[in-house]
Amino acid sequence: MFVGETLKVCRHRHQKGVAIHPDWFHLLANDTMRPNTEANRTWVRWYGAELGLDSVEKIIEAVISQTWTDKHGRLRKGPRNYTAQERAQILSMTYAERQLLGLRRTGSMDVDKEGRERARRDRYNAKRRPKREAERRIRMSRVPVGAQGGVNRCKQSFKEGIGTRVDSESQENHRWINARTLESTSGRSKVPKIDPQKPVAPPPPCPESVPFAERVDSITAGTSNDSLTMTVLQSQG
Repeated sequence: MFVGETLKVCRHRHQKGVAIHPDWFHLLANDTMRPNTEANRTWVRWYGAELGLDSVEKIIEAVISQTWTDKHGRLRKGPRNYTAQERAQILSMTYAERQLLGLRRTGSMDVDKEGRERARRDRYNAKRRPKREAERRIRMSRVPVGAQGGVNRCKQSFKEGIGTRVDSESQENHRWINARTLESTSGRSKVPKIDPQKPVAPPPPCPESVPFAERVDSITAGTSNDSLTMTVLQSQG
């Protein structure tokens, strides 16, 4: 709040033995009397007694009777709004004192708004620089010895046991391949292995493709156990 910053400046200077200027207290009364109520005027009198001022009632009347123009060009009366630069001019605020008190709504006379923003970014970058350096060292420690740089990371294969480079576009595909490999190695889904050097035996013929006479001969010889042919012979006999 504006009144909090103005009161902090006045108390800080009063503790250092600096006499409170009427313009400083006028700004404090203006910030406190928004809105203009009897309770806020009581707070202004209490601040005046704390800071050792005698002309408190005159300053209260000056704040109530002052006229000013807002940003829309309308004439107003009573407590007004001040910009950060106007507050800095009234309080004679320097950038060192502003940083010492931790002010945010009050500017400074020696450093403009762009300079304050640039200094704030420099402080933020200096605070973040050690953390970014630590994160960079962690990322570099994860890169394998034989890697040629880049943004890819090293991922261990379940089957071969060697490092394979995986980029962001093929991560889902590699996850699926590794899951299938893990499933086959765990015994849940075993694929039969085929030896290319060993000839594959042809499948047995279908019973319907063998002539009926040959099936009867095989049954009588005892070399076949065709239930369908035996059923037909029993029905004929």
